[in-house]
Amino acid sequence: MFEYKLSVSMADSSISINDITIKKLLIEAIQKVNCTRNSRLKGRIFKLTPEPIDDKHVEITLTSNAEVIPTRALSSLARAILEVDTDNTLTSYRGCIFNSSVITYQENILSNISDVEMMQELQSMVFGQLNMNNRDKQLSREYTQKIRILVIEYINAKSGH
Repeated sequence: MFEYKLSVSMADSSISINDITIKKLLIEAIQKVNCTRNSRLKGRIFKLTPEPIDDKHVEITLTSNAEVIPTRALSSLARAILEVDTDNTLTSYRGCIFNSSVITYQENILSNISDVEMMQELQSMVFGQLNMNNRDKQLSREYTQKIRILVIEYINAKSGH
């Protein structure tokens, strides 16, 4: 799991991202992006930090199952905010909606998971390969085979063989 904290402002510096109307659009766009099939498949979630950084910047956290270029991943959020902006409140500036920079980057390595999470991941490894990219399919096949060997050892040990 990868986590990126981004400082985000409007590309048009005359507009404050903390304006109530803009912030409502941003919240709606984040909800829209987080519900997309692509976001769910890739495990990408955007979160808006409640407190602004300053009058022109907000902090948005992006978590992702895979490493991404976080400022590039904001393009989906830019498309979504334009879609939810039915009153045409926003304007692009030099073809951009947002300016952003990475505040922090952290890779969270799992060291423990619950039994339910383990079963969900196993199910995804065995039955969810249709929705995986080639790299993840290969990893899934490789680790499924290792798990199969462990289960066979367990069954043999349990039955006394």
